[in-house]
Amino acid sequence: MRFPCSYVIYGEAFDTLVEAAKQGRENISTPREMMTLLEDIYQGKVLNKEMTADLFKVLSTNKSSWIPRDLPAEVKIANKPGALEGVRNDSGIVFVEGRPYVICVMTTFLRNERDGEDAISKISLAAFRMFDRLSRASEYGRVISPGNGSR
Repeated sequence: MRFPCSYVIYGEAFDTLVEAAKQGRENISTPREMMTLLEDIYQGKVLNKEMTADLFKVLSTNKSSWIPRDLPAEVKIANKPGALEGVRNDSGIVFVEGRPYVICVMTTFLRNERDGEDAISKISLAAFRMFDRLSRASEYGRVISPGNGSR
């Protein structure tokens, strides 16, 4: 399924996008496409090292968005949220130490956009808990938590 994507645009450019959407020419993507793009950027397949670092610096700027909303404040996140009427999306990389991961959650047909925002945050938190746990686990699944064994 393809989902509408949003940009921050004002004035005449915004009017052109609205008119295009009315004509069925939406700017769309899939979660897989967004995740593949972010993974390729992370792996250096799209931009050189300097441009990749610059992009992640911009995407890591603190903003009101849903992937990081319920995650610990110290976790670095590079994400791009999107919001249109009835649509909420967020795509990004969560830099869990030793286990960074790409996540993309797209919602559509929302009666209440807050429901989509909450769903993105809940999915993000569940993914973070899993990857954080994996980052501290042995190959056999034993989790070694910080401070474990210190007396």
